[in-house]
Amino acid sequence: AQSCFHSPETLSQHCSIGCYYLLGVGSFLCTSLLFLVHVLSNLSGDLPSFLRPGDRLIAAETVDPVRARLERVLGARAPRPGPRIEVLRHDGYGVLKACLPPGERRGLAIIDPPFEEVDEFDRLARAMEAAIERWASGSYLIWYPVKRAEAAEDLARRIGRALPPHVEGLRAELSILPPGSTSDGMTTTGLIAVNPAWPVEEGMADLLDWCARRLAADPKRPGHWRVSALPRD
Repeated sequence: AQSCFHSPETLSQHCSIGCYYLLGVGSFLCTSLLFLVHVLSNLSGDLPSFLRPGDRLIAAETVDPVRARLERVLGARAPRPGPRIEVLRHDGYGVLKACLPPGERRGLAIIDPPFEEVDEFDRLARAMEAAIERWASGSYLIWYPVKRAEAAEDLARRIGRALPPHVEGLRAELSILPPGSTSDGMTTTGLIAVNPAWPVEEGMADLLDWCARRLAADPKRPGHWRVSALPRD
């Protein structure tokens, strides 16, 4: 699932969204766009109170059962009149390209590819390079699995290189294993934040430290995490 959320103002709860989103994938694994809807609802008590009149939410989902659930959840919560909400049956990369740059000056694009294809990391990197070129003032949250450290590092480096000098980029990774441990399964997930709202780094650090202890595969051996700036070399 992939989604774009546009708002005419900076998202004051960007930090909370990012932290909860990483927590959700760290819990292995929610249908993440539906999980995000749940988070947005709980952050403010109701989705319409989070989406103000004039805001837009565009969700893209190609899996029919998931899209149908999104339509039911979002349609039931959308006030009349109120925010403009669309759930599209299209590939998220294509929707992202079509949406950018939006009429609003500020907004948040959440990108959560399925990572079912061998070239998914390359597709994601190319999509982000193009998106940043078209809409450098936008905020982005990008989820990725860490199955091969080299692929995750290359993604972070390519996005970092695409950023203008004045644009901040962060990455956060959470593992349920202690440092130095290995596993054949997916035990580590990551989140890249471009143009994050302040103080997202501090908020993520606090939550990830808690998650590394509470979600650890072995309760006696905490997992590990990191938050760092995107590499630009």
